[in-house]
Amino acid sequence: MTRRGRKLAALATATLAMAWGGSIKASSDFSCTAIWLVTTFAPDCANRAFLDPGNDTRVNLLLLTAPPPPMSEPGPSTQWDQRRYGNTFFSWEHVMAVYGRLPASERLAYADAGSRCDSLPAGNDAFIAAVKASKLLRVQERDALVAARMALVADCTGVSHPIADRFAAGVTSRTGKAYLAYLAAAGAFYAGDWDKAARQFALLSHARDPWLAETAHYMAIRVALNAAQRDSFNDYGDFSGIEHVDQAAAQRGKAAIEAYLERYPDGLYADSARGLLRRALWLTGDTVALAREFERVLAHTPPGGQEALLLIQEIDRKLFQAPGAAKAIRTPLLLAAFDLMRMRYSRKAAAVSLMIGPAMTGKYDPSEADREELKLTGDMLEAQQPIFAGHPDLFRYLLAVHAYYVMEASSWLAMPGEGASFHVREPLTPLAFSTLVLRGLAMSSNRDPGEQAYLRQLIGLAHAPFQRPLAELMLALAKERSGHAEEVFAPGSLITDPVIREILLASVMGPGTLLQVAQDLSRDAHEREVALYTLLRRELDHGQFGEFLSDYRLLPADPKAGGTFWDVPFDDTVPLGLYVAGTWSDGFECPQLVVTVRHLASRPGDPAARLCLGDFWRLNGFDRLAEPSQDPETSLDALGSSASHYPGKSMSRASLYDGIMVDRRVPSPLRAYALFRAIHCYAPNGRSDCGGPPVSLAQRRIWFVTLKQTYRDTVWAQRARYYW
Repeated sequence: MTRRGRKLAALATATLAMAWGGSIKASSDFSCTAIWLVTTFAPDCANRAFLDPGNDTRVNLLLLTAPPPPMSEPGPSTQWDQRRYGNTFFSWEHVMAVYGRLPASERLAYADAGSRCDSLPAGNDAFIAAVKASKLLRVQERDALVAARMALVADCTGVSHPIADRFAAGVTSRTGKAYLAYLAAAGAFYAGDWDKAARQFALLSHARDPWLAETAHYMAIRVALNAAQRDSFNDYGDFSGIEHVDQAAAQRGKAAIEAYLERYPDGLYADSARGLLRRALWLTGDTVALAREFERVLAHTPPGGQEALLLIQEIDRKLFQAPGAAKAIRTPLLLAAFDLMRMRYSRKAAAVSLMIGPAMTGKYDPSEADREELKLTGDMLEAQQPIFAGHPDLFRYLLAVHAYYVMEASSWLAMPGEGASFHVREPLTPLAFSTLVLRGLAMSSNRDPGEQAYLRQLIGLAHAPFQRPLAELMLALAKERSGHAEEVFAPGSLITDPVIREILLASVMGPGTLLQVAQDLSRDAHEREVALYTLLRRELDHGQFGEFLSDYRLLPADPKAGGTFWDVPFDDTVPLGLYVAGTWSDGFECPQLVVTVRHLASRPGDPAARLCLGDFWRLNGFDRLAEPSQDPETSLDALGSSASHYPGKSMSRASLYDGIMVDRRVPSPLRAYALFRAIHCYAPNGRSDCGGPPVSLAQRRIWFVTLKQTYRDTVWAQRARYYW
C-alpha cells in the first residue's frame, strides 16, 4: 500500500471508531463527519462541488447533467449539518432541496419504488372523472360507483375486501357492472392477489367504455411487475437481486408494456408505461437495454429539476449497482459517472476505499467479484475514447482524474494555462470548475510554488453553491501546509468561510493569533468567542495559569453554557459558560474553576487544585479533546491536522495524577482520589481517556491493590470495584 494509502487507512479506522465506538457496518442509520480535505481518494461522509470519485455517484451525475442553480451560497439545512459539513460539503438530500426544491417527504424516495398501496389516492380523481364523463351510466349508478371507489381501501393486508358487492344493488347497466368489476380487480391488486387481478383486468381490456379498456391494459403491466418483484425486496426495502425475481411474470410485464404502447402510443398512461419499461428491464437483468433507455430519458428530461433528480436516483439504484454494468454502459454521461465510481476500486489502496465507502455512506457495497470487475485500468479507459467523441473535454478530464487518483501521477496533468495564470469563461460549468480544482490538487501534490496564487484566482471564479468554500479550503490547506495558517486571519484574507476559520482557530492557531482575534471587536462575534474559548482551554492545558487569569477577564458578562469543545464546528453557541458555570465536582469537593486556577497560579503543584483541574476537564467534556495528529502517516494533511502553533507541551489529565500518587507528603485522601481517578481513566474498555503514555494492566493492578489496602478507610477505596 502506498504512503497515502496507509495514511488514509489509519484515518479511516480512527474516524469509524470515533463515530461509532468501533462498530463498522454498512447502514444508513449511521452518520459521521466529513474529512476536511478536498478529496479523500475514497467515499467519505460528504460530497464536494466537483467531479470527484469519492462523491456520491448521484452527485457526480447531477454535476454532469445540470448547470449550477442560479442562487447564492446555500447554508446547511440544520445545525447538525453545519457541524458535519460546514459550508464546504453537502449531502445528496441537501442537493435535492437546493436543486429540485423537493419537499422533505420526497427527498429519499425513488422514482418508482413506492408501495402499490400508495397509489390508490392518485387514482381516485381519474376514476371519478371517468365515471362522471360516461354517457352509458345513469346518475344513480355514478353516485354508487363514486361511493364504491371512495370505500376502496389499499391496506395491502393480503385480504381482498368485497367492496363492489356492497354497491351492486344500485348498479344494473352493463357499463356500470364493468366499473364494479374494475373495482373488484383493483381490490385484488391492492390485496396482492395477482392471479385474480390479472384475470379480471384481462376481461376488462375488452370493455366498451374506452377509459376502462385502456386502464385495464395499463393495470396488466402493474399486476405483472408487482408479481415479478414480490419476493425480491428484503425487510429494509433493498433489492435482493434478479435471482429473486419471478422472471416469467417480469417478461409478461414487459410484453404488456409493449402491447399497451403499440395500442396507445399517446395514451393516458404512456409516460408511466415507458417508466415501467425501465423497471421491467431492471427486473429481467437486461442491463444493456436499460442503460440505453436511461440515457435516452436523461437527454429528454429538463436538467436539475425534480424529475431529473428522481431519475438520477433511479439510475443509481437500478443501473450503477446492477451486475454487468461495467460492460453494459456505453453512453457518455452515464459512463463518465460510472467511471468515476470505478476509480474508487482501481487504486493501489482500493481496500481503503472499500473500507470507508460502505461503512460511512451505507450505500453500494459490491461483492469481491464485482470489485474486480469494477477496476478501471488506463488501457480500459483509453479504449472508451470513441464513446466520448462528442465530449472531448469530459474525456480529457477522466484521463486526468485517472492519472491523479489511480496512477498517482500528477506531474503531467495538462490543465488550462501555465503556472498561476489561466483564463476561463464565466460562469464556470461544473466540468470546468472540476478541471480547475484537479489542476490545483496536482499543484499541491507537486508543491508548485505558484499554487496559492492560482487558488486565489480560483476563489474569484467560484460562484456556484459550495464552490467558493471548496476553493477556500484548498487555499487554507495550502497555507496551513506551508506553516502560515495565521494569514487566514490577516486583513483582506480571501478565506472568509466561517467554519474553515473556526477549525483553524480551534486546532492550529497560537496564542498571538487567538488573543488578537478574541480582542478585535471588528470581527464576527462568533469567531471572537471561538478564539477566546480555545485560548482559555490552551492556557489551562499548558499550565499557563497566570495568562488564563488575565484573559479570563475577556469573558462576556453572561457567557452561554452548554456543549463541549467536541462540537467543532460549533453551533450558534460557543460554550464559554463552561469556564464560569461549569461542573466542578461529582463527589470530590472543588471550588469554582477560577478559584482553582488562582491556587495553581500561586502554587502549581498544589495537589487538591490539580485534582480539581482534572475533574473540570473530566466533567466538562475536555477528555474528548484530542490534539491534532502529528503522525504524517495518519494526519492525511486534513484541515487543522498540522502541528499546533501554540508553544510548549500540553498536560494530560493522567499527568495531574502521576505526581500525587507517589508523593508521600500528599494527604492520604488526596492520594487515594488520585489513584481512584487514574484507575478509572481506563474504564470501561482498558483504553485511557486521560491522555499520557499507556500504563500496563499490571501497573493498574498495583494501583488498585494499593488503593484497596493502603487507603482502605477512604471513600475512594470503598467505591473502587474494578480495574481495567
